[in-house]
Amino acid sequence: MPESSNPSALHRIIGISETSARKSYYPILQRTIAELQAEVAERKQAEAALRATVERIERQQQAVLALPHMQTLSRLDTALSHICAAMAQALELTRAVVWRFSDQELHPIAASGDLPRPCLAIPSALLAALTQERCLAAEDALEDPRLQFCWRHLAHTQPGALMASLIFDNHTPWGILTGEALPPRSWFADEKAFISRMAEHIALILAECETQRLRTLLSNVVDSMPSTLIAVDAQGRVTQWNRHAQATTHTPAAKAVGQFLADAAPHLAAYGELAAQAIATGTPQRRTRQKRKSGPQTVFEDVTAYPLDHMEGAVIRIDDVTERQHMEQLLIQSEKMVSLGGLAAGMAHEINNPLASILGTAQVLASRLSAPLPANLKAAAAADLDFEALQRYLAARDIPAMLAAIQEAGHRAARLVTSMLGFSRKTDPKLVPTDLGEIIRSTIELARMDYDLKKNYDFRRIAIDLRIDPNLPAVPCSQGKIQQVLLNLLRNGAEAMAEKTYPPEDGPRFTIRIESAHDGVRIRVADNGPGMEPGTLARIMEPFFTTKPPGKGTGLGLSVSYFIITQEHGGRMYAESTPGQGSCFTIELPLQRTTKNGGPKASVESTTTSPQG
Repeated sequence: MPESSNPSALHRIIGISETSARKSYYPILQRTIAELQAEVAERKQAEAALRATVERIERQQQAVLALPHMQTLSRLDTALSHICAAMAQALELTRAVVWRFSDQELHPIAASGDLPRPCLAIPSALLAALTQERCLAAEDALEDPRLQFCWRHLAHTQPGALMASLIFDNHTPWGILTGEALPPRSWFADEKAFISRMAEHIALILAECETQRLRTLLSNVVDSMPSTLIAVDAQGRVTQWNRHAQATTHTPAAKAVGQFLADAAPHLAAYGELAAQAIATGTPQRRTRQKRKSGPQTVFEDVTAYPLDHMEGAVIRIDDVTERQHMEQLLIQSEKMVSLGGLAAGMAHEINNPLASILGTAQVLASRLSAPLPANLKAAAAADLDFEALQRYLAARDIPAMLAAIQEAGHRAARLVTSMLGFSRKTDPKLVPTDLGEIIRSTIELARMDYDLKKNYDFRRIAIDLRIDPNLPAVPCSQGKIQQVLLNLLRNGAEAMAEKTYPPEDGPRFTIRIESAHDGVRIRVADNGPGMEPGTLARIMEPFFTTKPPGKGTGLGLSVSYFIITQEHGGRMYAESTPGQGSCFTIELPLQRTTKNGGPKASVESTTTSPQG
């Protein structure tokens, strides 16, 4: 209590007054009391300052605790706005703003309130001060020489206290974090440290955003690859699973990542071992033409495992080369056809000369021994032979039948030679636009009237499911050649189906499809016969290869058909077969003229022909 407030009461308490006998002690005691009162007031002021400091620190700690949440925000502008709001609340600011350098200008990109107007240029004094000091603190922005050219842009509508801290992105100045307060005031050390810490946290957010951008870019690049890309760590757990891997394995990335490769995709377990070898040796490991089953299909893959740099792990790249494998096999087959064609031509010419002599001699023998020609009768009389008796003797010994057999065999051999020459000869047939639908219909009718097919395989009892695209374009081809190929396929299919025993509810059946392809027309001729083993399937286009008993086939039908399609028409011909399920032959013929794009998708004409009794 101040002395002047109630001096008489104070005198009564201490027992000393102006009139007291101990008056000499009064000034000393009065001075001591004043000192005690000043100390009490100072302590109260210190306690108030301490409470204010504690409250500031608590607000700052609350803002710091919220920083991890802000760092997880997906948008940079949202995270920066949250930081500005937290900083304004923690330091009791009028406004907090994040500025970004852009073309020697400062542009506000986030604020706790309204965005200020942009600063047209960066004052050199401000930039120099921010570079030298961790935090620039001005008690009055209007009076601070470092802000004289820009306070109207950095501060509010009227000058006040302002703090600023430089924001770095990968050690490069990126922008400025500012805090404004009204009216002008001094800044505490903890406040300066806090704004510097917030600027450092913004730098962390920028680094995280850049990392996320690079991660997204990498993910997009990996997903855009046409190959299956799988990354694994040193333990074999999946760390990356691109879109192509999801499509081929039908396993989503969210499920695959974190699992062992053998668990995520059991059929790729062997490739995990390849990755382990790459990690152990530090060198890429490659395996070509890896064969595996994918449902009913056989898939060929090229696999490469690349070890990662500066970390333990590997990337497995899987390329589906099934189509390439198929094309290479066709190329090998084509080269084999060319080489065997030359061999066939040489053999045909070598056989043709003695064969002509055999046929001619057999014909002369039949004529001289069988026909009662004047020359024959005269020669018999000169030899004192009865021609009629000679005829009876020859008939008794089956000589005419033997001569007929020689002639029949000779003619069959002649046809074989003709086929061999046709196989080897590089013809340039006249290709005219033709309706393939009409060709296949007429070929089916020919097959039904074919004597051998009718007699030996009862072709008319085979069901035929025929579907022809009604908008099929005319295809440049040789009608006779294509008919020859189709008839050969029907004959081979009928022979194959005759070897299979069908249940009562089923029977032999051809499924024929003619449809438009991307650059031409595709013909598929499938049967439900016994099918072929892989070894047989690999050789069916070879000349002279046949699975029929001796004397039942020449082995040239499919090889000649292959030659007609690939060499004379520039197309493709290949076969697919599954033992016990049948075979399918595909013919692809190109178009010389590009068809018009657009328009509605062509419907399909469906015709099913039941077996005919």
